[in-house]
Amino acid sequence: MRTDRLPAEFWVFQELLKQSDSETRKATAALVDRLSGGVAFMHHGEIVSQEVLHFIRKSGSRYIDVKQWPVHECIWTRTMSFLGDRIPVPSAFSETDQLLIQKNWEDFYFFVPFEELFTDSRSFPRNFKDILYNVDDINRRKRQVRLEHRSFKSLFLAELMHTIKENEHHWYEAMSYLYYLESGKEEPINTDAMTEVEKQPARNLIWFLFKKNKITNELPSYHIPAGLYAAACWDITRQMTQNDVLDFYHAQLAIPYCDIFLTDSCLKSLACSRHLRFDEVYKTAIIADPGEAVAHFRDRLENRDAPTAPILQELFGSDTYGRSSSS
Repeated sequence: MRTDRLPAEFWVFQELLKQSDSETRKATAALVDRLSGGVAFMHHGEIVSQEVLHFIRKSGSRYIDVKQWPVHECIWTRTMSFLGDRIPVPSAFSETDQLLIQKNWEDFYFFVPFEELFTDSRSFPRNFKDILYNVDDINRRKRQVRLEHRSFKSLFLAELMHTIKENEHHWYEAMSYLYYLESGKEEPINTDAMTEVEKQPARNLIWFLFKKNKITNELPSYHIPAGLYAAACWDITRQMTQNDVLDFYHAQLAIPYCDIFLTDSCLKSLACSRHLRFDEVYKTAIIADPGEAVAHFRDRLENRDAPTAPILQELFGSDTYGRSSSS
């Protein structure tokens, strides 16, 4: 994207929950507000759905006349929406009043800064603070998987199938949405009720297209996590840590959708390895050295001639927090 923002996202939120001191945590959140200007990545499921929709419309001849925004301009939201939509549906009111309540709810939360999320962390749902992964299990699986594959491509495809299954629900949500656009009928697909045999064709389609190198940068939410975990498994000397897992999540968003990804040397070596070359595939500068980062930013500022992406300018324009406080 072409923007001066450093967008917030769910995994930054998770990182801040690890800070035990409430004052320093709020100070960090305030810095996130300042750097992001209130711009955030959408919830993971919404991003996957956008990628799938764009991929299908790009690949299918029946959508050749369908006008759509580039996917890079369709995955942004405001800070309070990065956890997904939380719009109330008060059934005690009429449909007209429900819409009015929902509109005011959205207008209010559109202006809430990231810092306000940390005013009272006791109000967070429990699963926001729980660790969502078991690193010991990941490392055990890592050792086992490495023994089962003799080539990196084979290992990547195994990790890819794992990622495909994890994102299955979002894939079928996109299918339901496309069906609704064409038929006008809302028919959600209950993936829990589907058999493994029924799910296999869609799984195999994505897997086969990656195997034949028909997909390059179109489905980063599948490509990047599978690639990073495969690269970590391929390196038999590397043990995963909790920070590694969070860094992989950051990379999944930053590498395909930002111009620059600042990280540590270990993750950079994985992402830019000869097996992945994510910096080349996604045309993103992946930088681990602080001096190189400073020089890169100075060069960009001195030679900047590209405008902010139109949809970001239209939706978010100037500092929304500033507009809110002055209105």
